Amino acid sequence: MLSSLYSMLLSEDGQGMAEYALILAFVALACAGAFGVLGPAVRDRVAAFAESSF
Repeated sequence: MLSSLYSMLLSEDGQGMAEYALILAFVALACAGAFGVLGPAVRDRVAAFAESSF
């Protein structure tokens, strides 16, 4: 029983998934920040384009 507990503690199966989850969270935060910063500029450009095309 002690050996199975020891092998479970040394297992690295979940490490890859945890790293991918952290990368995904970082990318999501970066996208949210970019949308927050660039959102007003994009909105103004789209509004100007919509007004000029009609």
